[in-house]
Amino acid sequence: MLNYDDISKDYLKDIEKFKMLGSLDERNVEAYLKNYALDLHERQTAVTRLYFDKENKLVGFFSLHNDMVKISPHLAAENGWNLLTEEQAYFPSIKLHYLGVDARYRNQGHGTFLIDEVFSIAREIATSSGCNFISVEALHSSVWFYIGQGFKIDNRTDEFYNMLFPLEALDNPDLKETPYLSKKRIQEIRDQINSTFTQSGVNHEEIAASSELSEEILEQIEYGSEVNLEYLQLVCKALNIPFP
Repeated sequence: MLNYDDISKDYLKDIEKFKMLGSLDERNVEAYLKNYALDLHERQTAVTRLYFDKENKLVGFFSLHNDMVKISPHLAAENGWNLLTEEQAYFPSIKLHYLGVDARYRNQGHGTFLIDEVFSIAREIATSSGCNFISVEALHSSVWFYIGQGFKIDNRTDEFYNMLFPLEALDNPDLKETPYLSKKRIQEIRDQINSTFTQSGVNHEEIAASSELSEEILEQIEYGSEVNLEYLQLVCKALNIPFP
């Protein structure tokens, strides 16, 4: 069980000790906490909560702010979301601006605990002011963490995966569930991808353009001994193949 408090100057020494891993993505999360989070919090632009263990060690944090997300009728129908997309294109959301767990406290369920805290805040906000989603720009290294929490991939850029969590899933577990993919099911999906390539005449270059994956990755999905599930999902999306 972690305890929290809003970020303030009282915690600057704790924040200075906070350490992520050495990748560029993780260093950016650490830099945000140390260089920007307090200022944005004081300006009421993004609210940051700090979470501490029973020894008052800073374990993790997240920052939230208001957002709007564009939802197409196809995306809503594909995911079974109860939205009037014929009447509006943009829907209110809460942006999970940053989330980080100190590298020394990982693999202890703290990331999931922080996400549950975000869900609780979002539910409370939605009861007072309309809100449909939690949005996040997920780093490539964290995509499967968010998928495991029920977030859905909307689209991707060179830096991020834009992902959405429908708040209605908090009361409808079927919308949140991300089924486990067995090796058999993965192979079935790969066979379906290969069959679609053969029957439709679509080539790797065309799919690479629509999925933003390289042709080398597509060949690995078709013929490789191992497969990256993140890439597999993106190819399925490009080919309109159900996933999982």
